[in-house]
Amino acid sequence: MRGARVITMGVTWATPLTGLALARLGVDVTRIEHPRRPDPFPLRDALADGQRRVGLDLDDPRDRERMLQLLEESDLLIDGNTPRVLRNFGLAPEVLAREFPKLRQLALTAFSDDDRPGYGLAAECRGGWAARTDPPRLGRTSTVDPIAGLIAAVTAVNLLATTPVAPVRLGLDTGVAYLFDVVHRRRLKEGGRFSGGGRL
Repeated sequence: MRGARVITMGVTWATPLTGLALARLGVDVTRIEHPRRPDPFPLRDALADGQRRVGLDLDDPRDRERMLQLLEESDLLIDGNTPRVLRNFGLAPEVLAREFPKLRQLALTAFSDDDRPGYGLAAECRGGWAARTDPPRLGRTSTVDPIAGLIAAVTAVNLLATTPVAPVRLGLDTGVAYLFDVVHRRRLKEGGRFSGGGRL
């Protein structure tokens, strides 16, 4: 993976964790941050370790030009925003594919191509995580975001090892929720116990 260049755009858990995992593999990762709206997540600095942090406001023509330059120089863009964000800046997936043919694209969204924002809580409920106890309740730690970040890291490695293809969009509504469903069913079969609640 050394020599590959990746751009990440996203806050909180999933996308930054993807960037961290890739940086640990030797990938040259540039994390795009808004210069006036920092990531509110307490672990933001730890998750940015080993990466180049660049503050860009895409409403600013000079910053937009810098973003285009970074895209030209990169092998993969990992976008953790809702689909409308890059579209609003004229950087929709089809535009990026046309203007930067060697650039692979990976998007982490909550609901595939739907523009609804989503959070780990929704995927935990959809995947049956909350229903493992009676009454339903969630665990004490975030689960979906780290899983999504690691799934995205594996996907990114595969993308970097292949010829550029159509943009890949990982929808947490299907991918991560399905993973939870698999874990949930396995625990049911084994009669296991989860740390956050009662016996299944």
